[in-house]
Amino acid sequence: IRLLRIKGDHGASILRCTMTEADLNDKPVYEALSYTWQKDQSGFLEVTIICNDQCIKVTPNLHDALLHLRRRSRRRTAIWIDSICINQNDLRERNAQVNMMGRIFDSARQVVV
Repeated sequence: IRLLRIKGDHGASILRCTMTEADLNDKPVYEALSYTWQKDQSGFLEVTIICNDQCIKVTPNLHDALLHLRRRSRRRTAIWIDSICINQNDLRERNAQVNMMGRIFDSARQVVV
């Protein structure tokens, strides 16, 4: 799986993060985020974040959750977020990860809702 770490640059206007790979068999310490992929009337609005020096578009709802997590996290625990940590454009990967979601959530130190 891929895990995200939010950088602690609290005054920055753009959220920055890094993503790394982890093997669930190694029992990585991480949290999992459960949230809605909120839509507005015109479809998804998007906000840009920077991950591993690449621009990624996320929903405003996820962006707000990331801001909250950045504010509360001094230790910057890794977090698993389905829409970012799963390559949504790779059907094979997405299907494999969806089949693992129960294990991903069960293995998390805590689930943030």
